[in-house]
Amino acid sequence: MSSTVYTFRTFPKINALKKLFPHLFIFGKLKNDIESFCDHLQKVKPDFVIGVGATKTKSVFEPVAVNNIHGHKIIVGAPEKLSLHIPIYPTFSVSPKPSKSFCNYSMFKIQYFISQHQLPTKLIFVHINSKDVQSLPKIIEF
Repeated sequence: MSSTVYTFRTFPKINALKKLFPHLFIFGKLKNDIESFCDHLQKVKPDFVIGVGATKTKSVFEPVAVNNIHGHKIIVGAPEKLSLHIPIYPTFSVSPKPSKSFCNYSMFKIQYFISQHQLPTKLIFVHINSKDVQSLPKIIEF
């Protein structure tokens, strides 16, 4: 199973992620970087995309991305929410409410791209705390 992993330049454990995922994509300028990332997905068609955001509390999987950031539509005419993939044997709990930050923006844009281009790729997004970073490679089901 192939995977592509992304995070944000503000993620506190970037070096640990780079050791686990040498081809880590790091988003700095969201709109530009997501566009380049989606071009990459179109070419390589990985089985999984794993998005990684930071949390100071318990690590959680995000079940949905919502078409809203700061009260504005991310993509006009797109559905209100898009389902994300949760592993069959989740190592973390599932978030009871959707994210409303730039993490959600990335999830929505990427999942919408995957859907629109009918890619076989499954998007998993996890908000992870520092102590759980080492367990990230184990979240993909085989």
